[in-house]
Amino acid sequence: MKSVRRMNRRTVATNRGYYFYTWRAAATAVVLGRLQQRCAVKVQAVWRRLLATRETQHRRTSYNKAAVHIQAVARGRCRRRQPVPPNRKEEIRRAAFLGFAQSLAYNVAVACEVRRRKAEDDVVKVTEISAINALKEAQASKEGEMQLARLAAAERARHVTGTHAVFLRTYDMTKAEAMAVVAQRQVDKAYPVTWISVTMLDKKDVHPTALPSTTWIFGLFCLINLLNFVDRGIIPGAPTQFQFFIKETLHVAVGDESKYLGLLASSFIASYAGFILLFGYLSIFMKPFHLVAMGLFVWCLAVVVCGSAKPANSFYVLLFGRIISGIGESSFQCIAPPFIDDHAPPAQRTLWLGVFFSCISVGTAVGYEYGALMANSAWGWGWAFHLEAIMMAPLVLACAFCIPDMYNRASQDHHHHHHVPLPTDDTEDDPNIDDDSLVKPTQNPLAPMHDRQSFVMEVWAVVNNAVFMLTVFGTAAFTFSLAGLSVFGPMFLIGLGLFEKETEASMVFGSVVVVSGMIGTPLGGLVLDWSCRSRPPLRQYIALRQVFLGMSIGTALSLVAWCMLPNKWGFLLCFGLALCFLFATTSSNAIVILLCVDPTRRSLAVGVNTLLLHLLGDVPSPIILGALKDAWAPDCGSIERDGAIVLNPDCAKDFHGLLLSLLFPLLWMLWSVVSYGAAAFVVQRRLRLQGHDV
Repeated sequence: MKSVRRMNRRTVATNRGYYFYTWRAAATAVVLGRLQQRCAVKVQAVWRRLLATRETQHRRTSYNKAAVHIQAVARGRCRRRQPVPPNRKEEIRRAAFLGFAQSLAYNVAVACEVRRRKAEDDVVKVTEISAINALKEAQASKEGEMQLARLAAAERARHVTGTHAVFLRTYDMTKAEAMAVVAQRQVDKAYPVTWISVTMLDKKDVHPTALPSTTWIFGLFCLINLLNFVDRGIIPGAPTQFQFFIKETLHVAVGDESKYLGLLASSFIASYAGFILLFGYLSIFMKPFHLVAMGLFVWCLAVVVCGSAKPANSFYVLLFGRIISGIGESSFQCIAPPFIDDHAPPAQRTLWLGVFFSCISVGTAVGYEYGALMANSAWGWGWAFHLEAIMMAPLVLACAFCIPDMYNRASQDHHHHHHVPLPTDDTEDDPNIDDDSLVKPTQNPLAPMHDRQSFVMEVWAVVNNAVFMLTVFGTAAFTFSLAGLSVFGPMFLIGLGLFEKETEASMVFGSVVVVSGMIGTPLGGLVLDWSCRSRPPLRQYIALRQVFLGMSIGTALSLVAWCMLPNKWGFLLCFGLALCFLFATTSSNAIVILLCVDPTRRSLAVGVNTLLLHLLGDVPSPIILGALKDAWAPDCGSIERDGAIVLNPDCAKDFHGLLLSLLFPLLWMLWSVVSYGAAAFVVQRRLRLQGHDV
């Protein structure tokens, strides 16, 4: 106790020496403290005395004596000196890791205390929250999975001096505040969040059934997206079955069913596009996964209604179910891309988006085959919808009850309270780039949350951007062509004589789409990440340039594929290559949209983008293309022959009409090339005015 009383007269200042020696002492103390509880009590008492007497500056020898004293208390006074048993080494490694985590958060808290004693209490509250978050995320791993590599990465996190200059330059912050923010950021990189199991943390952030990491949530998103697009592929996958259903229920003439088939395909998109804007606005102020769960619950009810249309023999029941399914799906599609962009590893952000968007092509292709097989089976296409609802139900429960609170926060809370808005790897090198070409971190991380704006003002803040609108127009033109081909693609293959059976045409067309999507979409994300590795401030421009090149090459190859008809394998090969280049633009296009707006408005921007691209793209596309097909190829309807539903054999007479119907959506993609080229030109001009070499 005599040495402890001497420590009352010692003081420790909060500088680099203090950080280093307290880390070493804390690691040793916690390691041995885990072995004997009595040691931990004494070490904690010494720590409290160090904090209470830290206000006067002393030389480095003071720090040495402080560290030596703590180690003496831990080793000499609490436990006899003896070698560590081999069976306790793993326990010591885990304890050392936790010791560093505690000391790092403790040092950040000391920096906050210095600020608080200068009477800036409101500033300290936010900074202390940063320290608590650093401690939570540092200790949010399963202890049994700690490795020495993690400990080495943790040790590098203490080198925060110098890095805080970014924050001192970007924000109006003191050195202590900047070091606290940088410490949190370094801990974020060193320790991936998987599970919070430390008893000293706030229990409200821990859920007993919480998904353990963002990787699991990402997998959940991919499964939901896959099922959404499987549902979209059911009707196009069985065109003859649904055309016959339309003819029998509405009593229309043969050759007039295509426009109603297009109406079924676009009806859910109309409601989907309208409600995605509402959900995007609500996600700014409400918990996003609660919105996702509510929307997907409505989606499950809607597909049950769709499946009930067949036994009810009612076209209007099917139409109503399709409309309601669009409302349910919209809540998920506006929240998932911003969440992935916010939480994916910085070096793999576009790759994650690419994998997510590849579920679109994979799900649509699976939907073609799934719809054709179910429609031609004894179960019928009604059960294709019922089985979807059964598969989606556990995913809805996961969104409702298994998402940790740290991920389930409104956009405004996430960017202004739970995590300090740090400059990302894309923006920290040049924080002054204009908002229209790149997101600028102008929000002070210590400023209070901004007031809620009206819905109209929030939407105007999104659409008042030339790059955003040009990108939306390009996406709408591409979606117009892709939606028309997805609805009538198998029908074109059958009518042009490439295949005879509906199941064979749907399976081959779906296989081409799924292979192209699985290759093109992730590959586009990888190319963008590789291109931006040395020039992160130019990420938006590089993404636009990649979209423009991919769209140009894809459009050219699709026209070459059309010229190859009626050569079946030549057409499929060229069309598959065209789809690879077209799908490679998906994740880059999403990056352009997200970087056009403030981070708090990303979900709303996705909603506005989706609304406009559907209003100008896949809502009118199936109806217009269906009307053109009925006008140019009137004999390509469905009839019943020998108890089976088949395509009208007279469709061969309308070969040239089908060729013209197929050419129309391919030529429409030229508008997309023009729009993306204009957007890339605008961004390039702005960057050159700012002095960038592009």
